[in-house]
Amino acid sequence: MNRTLLLFAFVLLLSVKGLACSCTVALDDSFKKTVKSSDFVALVKVISFDEFLNRSIIGYEGRMPYAMTVEVVKKYTGTESRQKITIVGDNGMLCRPYLGEFKIGAHYLIAPLTVDNTSQTDYTFFSCRTDYLNVDLAAGKAIGNYSLFAKEITLADFEEGLKSNPLTTLVLILMGMVIIIALIFVGRSRRPKPEASS
Repeated sequence: MNRTLLLFAFVLLLSVKGLACSCTVALDDSFKKTVKSSDFVALVKVISFDEFLNRSIIGYEGRMPYAMTVEVVKKYTGTESRQKITIVGDNGMLCRPYLGEFKIGAHYLIAPLTVDNTSQTDYTFFSCRTDYLNVDLAAGKAIGNYSLFAKEITLADFEEGLKSNPLTTLVLILMGMVIIIALIFVGRSRRPKPEASS
């Protein structure tokens, strides 16, 4: 009886942990899509790791960083005015990525979430979307899941995309649809008409 109860409790704990970070499968979980709904988007440089988890993480050598300080190199959107902000990662029980894949001195495009609604809030990332991209400053490009079809973008194109008006995109889509419909009608009108049988 005790073994059955213990096994049930173990399975229940595993299923609760699994539910804590269940992501629905999104067709497009790209950075480009994330940026559209983000309150803060910036180019940052990792300055330091400030806190570490007090346990080892399978597959990661060394102490896993829990919090890092980043310098805001360029702010694209948002009201954040601090030059340095703190980003916190996963503690093993949250739906956040671990910070172990970040490197001190490296640059990233970020679109993080706030931890709370205060002016001195920390930021975090969400595991079920693309919140950040690696940046190669020398090449002038961001690398990662930028869009559904692009795995990298130049910083110049990224900045230009932020400035583009959504109305312009809508107009371009509508113009494309009109052209396609016109081509369909022209193709139908050029088709030979069947001759009437006598």
